[in-house]
Amino acid sequence: MSFSTDLWDGFDVIDKRLRDGCTSNLVIQKYVRMMNKQMENFAQLMKKTAKQFENEYSQIVTQDTLSAGVVGFVHGIEGMALAFQEVTEYVTLDIVEPLGLFLETFQTTNTELGKAGKRLNAEIDEYSTRLERAKVEYFNASGIADKHDKLVEKVKAQVAKGESKDKLQKMTSRTLDVRGNVDVAAKSYQDAVERMNGLWDGYKQEMVPILENFQQNEESRIIFVRCSLEKYAKQFEMLANRINIQCEGFNNAMNTINSKTDIKLFCDEHQSGKIPFAQVEFICYEDYKLEQQVKQTQQMAKDQEDYIVVNEDSIPVPTTDADKELLQALVDDLFLQEPLMDQKRLVKADQLARSINGSNLLVEVLNRKRTCKCSIVLDNFRILVYLLKNVVSVIQEEVEQDPALFYKLVVILQEFYSNVGGKRQFLYQHLKNNEIWKEQERWVSAIQEAIRIRNEFSQRFGNKKFQKKSSTASNSDSDSEMST
Repeated sequence: MSFSTDLWDGFDVIDKRLRDGCTSNLVIQKYVRMMNKQMENFAQLMKKTAKQFENEYSQIVTQDTLSAGVVGFVHGIEGMALAFQEVTEYVTLDIVEPLGLFLETFQTTNTELGKAGKRLNAEIDEYSTRLERAKVEYFNASGIADKHDKLVEKVKAQVAKGESKDKLQKMTSRTLDVRGNVDVAAKSYQDAVERMNGLWDGYKQEMVPILENFQQNEESRIIFVRCSLEKYAKQFEMLANRINIQCEGFNNAMNTINSKTDIKLFCDEHQSGKIPFAQVEFICYEDYKLEQQVKQTQQMAKDQEDYIVVNEDSIPVPTTDADKELLQALVDDLFLQEPLMDQKRLVKADQLARSINGSNLLVEVLNRKRTCKCSIVLDNFRILVYLLKNVVSVIQEEVEQDPALFYKLVVILQEFYSNVGGKRQFLYQHLKNNEIWKEQERWVSAIQEAIRIRNEFSQRFGNKKFQKKSSTASNSDSDSEMST
């Protein structure tokens, strides 16, 4: 099958196919270019994230197998990013740009061929119209001549019966004019036929090469696109192989992690060297005093430094208005329907949550949030679980119990949730295994505190006002406590 043989009169549909082919190539090039850009952005993001991780992890890394495995894992991610970047560079140089150059040449060639083909078609159409007009004129003149001949025969018959000959003479003189019109029309029709046949001969000589070039260009376009996509697929295959190699590196890095080795390294670094569980002997005061006098000068600076460090650790971290605003902004972000992106704010919140003042402030901010929507997206829900675990640890380590803080925390854990697999997961489900919930004294104190606050507000406002105020809880601490 070929254009010149099977579609010799289908120039218009062939021309449309090639113009559609230009559009198709343009769409394919656009798709590959956009995909390539997305891959390039992804590679840059992977490299940026890995670099950020290395900067942060280098501040806490220790000399053990876990740290080595994690660093190896991240280096593998960087290797993947490099593989993606190399693929994008190759695709740009060897696929996207050649597609553009081919499309430019394809359009230029087909435009020139199309102009020549349209010119030939226009000539054929014009003389086809002339031929049809000449044919119609010839047929009409011949029809009139036939009618005239029949009328003449009829008049001759009347003359033969003795009727007037004047009408016959008029008809005979008109016959010459009618026959002359037929001859002229026939001559015009014959000339048009000959002219049309001559055009068809020229059309065949010029149009066949055009159609053949059209077919050659279209076949070249199909083959070029196929080869380009094959190279594109080959790059993905090579990328997959490199990713598999990096994954093998991941497995090797993970296999080097050994918990027993890490524990041993940690113990070797931090062991005191003292005899374990040694029996204590009685030392009289005089001996102790003499020993202290000898060491007093040498140990004064160190004793003073140790004293300061110990006392600094025991002082609660003070909170400021800026800390309150930071926690408020963090909690507001957690309740948005998108994952939290501000990592610096999260790090600061984590530091605050590890102090008693910061824990109080975080619970207060969350307690104010109870009047809002209690559902949290899963990623942000996990962040909130992490922060509240620190709060629980701080409460558990505090010598002096804070019943108000404890019962506010209990209420919060039963309020906020995240939808996981169509089911609600509340905060308390992730913190229920902590030993703090087994401390009966805390529960008793918290219940007594809740009863005290309820009685206090009942006395101040009465039951009706109390119930009304509880049902329309505001963002204040009082309203939250009343609801509790």
